[in-house]
Amino acid sequence: MEENAIVDYETFYQYLKETSEDYLTRNPHNKDEVEACLKEIKRRFNVAQ
Repeated sequence: MEENAIVDYETFYQYLKETSEDYLTRNPHNKDEVEACLKEIKRRFNVAQ
């Protein structure tokens, strides 16, 4: 059974950033692209972190 959770943008971004950092430990060559995407998501959703 699949479960869903509704979270605010701040929480979503926090989990996304943590997951991205984990991903980058295995794929450091993608750092610039991942950081650019995180920056854009942060801007679009007006995340204050």
